Amino acid sequence: MKIDTGILINAPAYMVREKILDFGNYSSWNPFFTSIKVIEDTQNSKTKVGPGTRLDVSMKDAQSGNTSSFQPVVLANDVEKLEWQGTLVGSWFFAGTHRFECKTSEDGRTCEFRQSEQFSGVALPLLRPFLSGTSKGFERMNEALKKECESRP
Repeated sequence: MKIDTGILINAPAYMVREKILDFGNYSSWNPFFTSIKVIEDTQNSKTKVGPGTRLDVSMKDAQSGNTSSFQPVVLANDVEKLEWQGTLVGSWFFAGTHRFECKTSEDGRTCEFRQSEQFSGVALPLLRPFLSGTSKGFERMNEALKKECESRP
């Protein structure tokens, strides 16, 4: 099962990417991922979140308003994407691979932002009802990100 959302942001991709990686300010603008903290940094870098970095992510369900947290591991962080994977029991049981993508337009002044998640595992049929608000949460975050990036001087 895959959820894929996108939005065009009237700001350069580098600015959108900076906002995505500025975890410390998520609570001020992000209605879905309300907090992201680095809890294990395998790269020993204070400036770059790299593969193997473990995060503590808090998210707010768009339908119920309940907050939950999980601890995914970063799979990739490069110029165009940040990707992590969270699991329950193990990836064979349930896994979600989340991706933020920032693609620059030809003129360099706008960014196509995509947010997606690929869910898999034997428990997916049982957990599918709990994922019903995820798409709405992504869309709310995308709109808030657009507003935040377009209002920056």
